[in-house]
Formats: sequence, C-alpha cells, structure tokens
Amino acid sequence: MKQIKKFLHILLFPKTAVLVLCVFIAAAMLIYTFGFCGEDGIFAYISYAFSAYALVILCLGFVPAIRRIKSFKRQFADKNKYFNLYMQDINFKTRISLYCSLTVNTVYALLKFVSGIFYGSAWLITLAAYYGLLLTMRFLLLRHVGSRAGDLRSEWKRCRLCGIVLIFMNIILTGMIILVLHRNEGFIYTGYLIYVMAMYDFYTMITSVINLVKSRKHNRPVLSTTRAVNVAAALISMLSLETAMITQFGDESDTVFRHVMIASTGGSICLIVLSMAAFMILLATKSLKKLQNNSSEA
Repeated sequence: MKQIKKFLHILLFPKTAVLVLCVFIAAAMLIYTFGFCGEDGIFAYISYAFSAYALVILCLGFVPAIRRIKSFKRQFADKNKYFNLYMQDINFKTRISLYCSLTVNTVYALLKFVSGIFYGSAWLITLAAYYGLLLTMRFLLLRHVGSRAGDLRSEWKRCRLCGIVLIFMNIILTGMIILVLHRNEGFIYTGYLIYVMAMYDFYTMITSVINLVKSRKHNRPVLSTTRAVNVAAALISMLSLETAMITQFGDESDTVFRHVMIASTGGSICLIVLSMAAFMILLATKSLKKLQNNSSEA
C-alpha cells in the first residue's frame, strides 16, 4: 500500500521541471495532431490522454509550484541587492515596468504607423494611434512614479487626465472594431506563432488584472492608474488575438459568426475601458475636492 501511495504521489505531484516538461510535450503533441496527423488515429488519442494528464498535474501542482517560485525569489533577493530592490520597492518596480512598456510601445506604434502608410491600411494606422495614446499616458505616469507619497493632489490630477485620455482611446477602439467588421482587417499570425501569441496575451491579461487588484493596497493613485493602462493594453491584445484566431480557424464563408463574435467582444472591451475611464475621472475629482476641503479647514 505504501508503494502504491508513493507511486501515485510521484505520478500526480512530479517535480517542477517534470511538470513544465510535460506541459510543453502535451502542447507540442496537440499542435502536431491538429496541424499534421489529423484529429483521429492512435497518435491523436495518445496526445489527448497525455494532455489530460498534463492538465491534471498542472492543476494539482499549481499552488506548490507558486510556493517554490516565491521561495526561490526570496533566496535570490537575499543574494542580489538590485533584485531585492525590485521586489521590495513598488515605485522602483513600477518605473522599470513603465520604461520597458514605454520602449516597446514606441517601437510598436512606429512600426504600425509606417506599415499602415506603406500598405495603405487604415487598421494599422488606427492601431498605431491607439498605442500612441498608451505611450502618452505611460510617459505622463512615469514622471510621477517615485515622487513623494504625500503629493496626492498631483497624482489624482494625473489619474483624471489619464481617464480623459482613455475616453479618446475608446473612440479609436470603436473605429478599429468598425474597420475589422466592414473591411475584414486584423492580425494574421503565420504557422505556430498564433499559439505563442495566445499564451502571451492570456498571460498579460491575467497578470494585468491581478496587478490592478493588488495596487489598491498601496493607496497610490499613480500606481493604480499604471495598472489600469496595462489592462487597457491587454484588452486590445485579446481583441487582436480573436480576429487572428477567427481568420485562421474560422470558416471564411460564415461572416455572421465573425461579425457577432468580434462585435460582442469589441463592444464588451469598449464598455470596460469606458467604465474604467469614468471611474478614474469621478474618483479623482471626488478625491481632489476632498483634499481641497481638508486643506481649507486646516
């Protein structure tokens, strides 16, 4: 009985390296199945079974793996002062994140704009305008990250300004959705790149939402605004991924399905961005009035 329990424990709770390897092998087997050998056959059934096993051990090993990763990060932080500063100082961490996203946004916006002019694509030019506004907001926020925590008035003003910019971004986003629906424009990922982009987009979406929730405990408006901007960027990535997946895996003749899916997702994203913008503007205005009243009473 002890040997059986030990075998089941090893089978269901493998080491982190084995777990990661199984997930990658399962993904590779599924890609090969759907891309080359078809959905029927011995190899297909083996890939389905192994993928199910990989999913089970991934779910069972998720929490222990997170604990091991956190333990490794703490040990590495004790040895490296810069990594320790990155882990402990939220302002420093946010500045690094903003610098990286600022660089990526600049390159991405320029490439899309130049490509849009070269190919005469209104979709690419509109996308470049969207990322240009993201770039503007991140530049405005970068100037205030790291400032003294007591300067709340300046931070709330910056938060309200970013909320106003988000409204303009929502207008551009609406134009992008109209272009996708009426001109069938959108992203096309060749080969296996679409699977890589799907994993990356889902990762950025999940992490941006988690970071937005976590930022509330720091009571720094500029940090919460930065996280909200990341959510807006992740949402447009998800919309772009959907257009690419419908183009690659959908039926070209089924235009109704394409229009319904893109319109539903795009409308939901517009509503979310507009809600975030309204919340940021109203909360910032209310907080500024409260600060003004407190300073008047003092």
